[in-house]
Amino acid sequence: MTEQPAVSEVSKAEEVEPGVLERKHILVVDDNIINLEVARGVLEMAGGEVQTVQSGKDALNALSDYTQPVFDAVLMDINMPEMDGYQTTRAIRDGKCASEYTNIPVIAMTANTLASDKQKCQEAGLDEHVPKPFEPEELYNTLLKYV
Repeated sequence: MTEQPAVSEVSKAEEVEPGVLERKHILVVDDNIINLEVARGVLEMAGGEVQTVQSGKDALNALSDYTQPVFDAVLMDINMPEMDGYQTTRAIRDGKCASEYTNIPVIAMTANTLASDKQKCQEAGLDEHVPKPFEPEELYNTLLKYV
């Protein structure tokens, strides 16, 4: 059942200008492989260069690895085991990875869409909130505010 929205989300993304995210490096953090694949497909169709990881700890490692390209933004799932998106974002803001990332745009991608959820995102240091399932155009527009 979860694969059905993935197909429709990717097909909607084809309507967006192909190079809108060209040369933008985006780290996508989500513990669900389907969500990672959908986000990768949507972002790559717009020209983005995408790296995916499945945990907050892996995100911190990717943001600490100087052999990787410099990231322009992070798309962060909130509900993950071990280290959730709030904890991961706080760690990024506190300099627990490479220092140049303390101010990187971190955008929540989550099904938690209540006003209180958005407030928690803001308090944790996330810059923006995109609800899942996301509309590609909304995701692009949100990313373009920051990159």
